[in-house]
Amino acid sequence: MEIKIIDNSGVRMNFEFDYRHVTPKLDFNQILIEIRKSFKLQFEKVNSLFSSDDIFFHVNLELESDYGENILGLFDAHQSSNTIFYFRIYQNTIRQIIEKKIYASDDFYEYDDTILHEIIHAADYVMISKTDTIEATNKKVNNFADAALSLNENLKKPHFNWTAVNIIERFRNEGIAVLGEKLLGNNPDPLFDNDVERITNQFKHVLEFCIKTSESIDLIYSLSEKNELYDVLDKRSSEAYIYGHIILLLIIALQHEDKKEICMDAVHYFLGNLEKKPTKEKALEILKIAINTDLSDYINGLLIEPFHHYTSSVIDKQVIFNFCAHIQGESNIDAIKILTENTFTTVYDKFINLMQMTVGYPMTQEEIVDYSKSFVITKDSDEIKKCIKDQMNYLLPLAIEEQNEIAIWSLTYLFDEEELIYDSIPFFGYQDDWLVLNAAIRLIKTSKNNNNGILQD
Repeated sequence: MEIKIIDNSGVRMNFEFDYRHVTPKLDFNQILIEIRKSFKLQFEKVNSLFSSDDIFFHVNLELESDYGENILGLFDAHQSSNTIFYFRIYQNTIRQIIEKKIYASDDFYEYDDTILHEIIHAADYVMISKTDTIEATNKKVNNFADAALSLNENLKKPHFNWTAVNIIERFRNEGIAVLGEKLLGNNPDPLFDNDVERITNQFKHVLEFCIKTSESIDLIYSLSEKNELYDVLDKRSSEAYIYGHIILLLIIALQHEDKKEICMDAVHYFLGNLEKKPTKEKALEILKIAINTDLSDYINGLLIEPFHHYTSSVIDKQVIFNFCAHIQGESNIDAIKILTENTFTTVYDKFINLMQMTVGYPMTQEEIVDYSKSFVITKDSDEIKKCIKDQMNYLLPLAIEEQNEIAIWSLTYLFDEEELIYDSIPFFGYQDDWLVLNAAIRLIKTSKNNNNGILQD
């Protein structure tokens, strides 16, 4: 691992002016050595999260962040690649290093944990870079002209339709970095006087507010009003830094039954209910799963029923799907309502009627076979698509060999690219397919059990 530190912003000049009278005299080169030492030390904690040891850290020293004067560091995903990672370290970080050197103090300073936080973002680069596809897909799905999508290039705000996606992404991405920072850093900062139910309720409130606001933000014509609303959304979504790691652990615990115990132990540790901190080995194990939980898988986790203490999912499926219909520029509210109310039905006729309403006619066996061959999974595929591939493999022989009507209809829904939620929408597009196939498998298994004389609960 190599580190290169660049100062093109006058940080050294400011340093030499501000500390020119300090005795003994401070050498800026010693500050650079300290930054390099911190990067190496924090990287050693999480190097197993990276696919290669042959990587390069490019660290830019800058005076102040565009995101506020209290920002200590930033991982720049836009410039980075799989092996070359760009970071920005700001003047406030350097001031902390100077204070530590002047006072020779063993007190906790944020900059080490900040650097660890940003290095974990770098380990998560593949997922973070995927969100760059949002804008291109937004244009493709809505067929808008570039001007219709632009707010103000200088403001660097997300496009209207995708505001909610940016906020969910923030909870997922910052949840991972905060999780790693608190498991492997110096300051666990427990969330005393909190519990899982209270945190989940707060997250649910923030998420539904952001989604509904995202649907209406493009109806506001005043730029100043839009910016005020973005400020409100930014403040709400900044709660990701407070409890995003808790929500992430709850999602992982639901999706990985064999990891549920270590995830919930970590949750109780963060809430101050458990004194023993997870070991480094367990911390890295959790972080690897977290990084492999891409945004589509994260959203899918929010739709799982029941979600821990809830009897339903943490967010109403209809809220998510209404948002998707908004992105598509369509009004499918009635159909979506029927879909969300019946995707877990065990009533045969109701499922068939639902499929008839949404896709019209079942595909032929030949069409299903052809489409199944083109449903290819690659290393870059979303996790939910990999899960759907397993569901498809279960249903395919039932549709072809047994001509099972439920299997045929559900696969027709999967292969229909423009059912209720278009598959081309990143992160959301396959959520409805997963629900339909899950319902179909449940219905088929229930039907087989009943035929074998096993009664339903």
